[in-house]
Amino acid sequence: MIRMVRQGKVMSCQLAEVEIQADTVCIHGDGEHALDFARTIREALEQAGVTVRAPGRIVDGSGV
Repeated sequence: MIRMVRQGKVMSCQLAEVEIQADTVCIHGDGEHALDFARTIREALEQAGVTVRAPGRIVDGSGV
């Protein structure tokens, strides 16, 4: 996920590198460890220097 956000690249199921522009990242989970999984992803993104914000702040730029 960090590579997707920082470099705009992902690996396809066929192992081909695909360029993308991801404006948001959605994490879905309702399993027993979903919250821990989301926290781990957030921590990894922040450690990589990625700012994590609510989607409205990205779309409208208001910062509210």
